[in-house]
Amino acid sequence: FTKNQLRTLLKLREQLGGLGNYNHLMWHAANSAAFLTLPSSHLDLVRVGTLLYGQSPVPLDSKWDLAETWQFKTRIIQIRTLPKGHSVGYGRLFRTEKPTRIGVIPVGYGHGLELEPQSTPWRQIKQALSKGLKGQRLVVHPHGPLPILGRVGMGLTTLDLTKTEGVQVGDEVRVAMRRVT
Repeated sequence: FTKNQLRTLLKLREQLGGLGNYNHLMWHAANSAAFLTLPSSHLDLVRVGTLLYGQSPVPLDSKWDLAETWQFKTRIIQIRTLPKGHSVGYGRLFRTEKPTRIGVIPVGYGHGLELEPQSTPWRQIKQALSKGLKGQRLVVHPHGPLPILGRVGMGLTTLDLTKTEGVQVGDEVRVAMRRVT
């Protein structure tokens, strides 16, 4: 599909070039994905976007070493212990199997939490491994990873603190999110 679109654009460029008044135009067709995977699309310019933030829209080989240009951080705003059998999140998809210490962060899908970043093969491996652990997504705390419990809400997300000692209200956590602005 992409190569067909490029052929159509190149044909148009050739036709316009024959008219004479269009020889000064600059042509570009390569976004971040095409910049990485389709060198013939580079033309006069490229317009990388997500690559500027250290995120790749396609899997990369080892010659690319992207670095994150930003981190999303927030703080834990509430901690409590839920009894066995208590549900968490929209649709009550998660139910505690034992008393569970939870934390809440003021970030949700309205902020882009479920839009997953993909930048480096290492990050993709980490994401795959995280999902493989009972489908858990993780938030990073200095004392260890904190699994997300249940569905992410519009503005709040619940974390499992049970296996991580020393987590307190006000502690800073890093959240894997795709930069969307």
